[in-house]
Amino acid sequence: MEAIEISRIRIDQLGKLHVVPFHNPSKMFRFVYRAAMEIEWDEEEQEFFTPIPEQRSQAYWFRQVLLAVESEMGVLLIIGENTVWENVPLIINEEIRNVASQQST
Repeated sequence: MEAIEISRIRIDQLGKLHVVPFHNPSKMFRFVYRAAMEIEWDEEEQEFFTPIPEQRSQAYWFRQVLLAVESEMGVLLIIGENTVWENVPLIINEEIRNVASQQST
């Protein structure tokens, strides 16, 4: 399975999680909706984004992003040394890293 490093993880003013993979023009990320996991792809921004986390944590939504991309594209998104974190509190950063460490390899 192909692995693509995550370029940036950020939380916007509404609390939505945004996950930006390093650009890979061969991947059709716009089809992520077919996983029916409420994850969407913003073609202009080249990023996945989640709903407002009303009853679910950002870590839950990060897991959904990983699962949707893996199931629909056969791609593992991984957090790397170059991943930039924006507006992500330390506790959420740790929760997301914990989720990432549990994904299949």
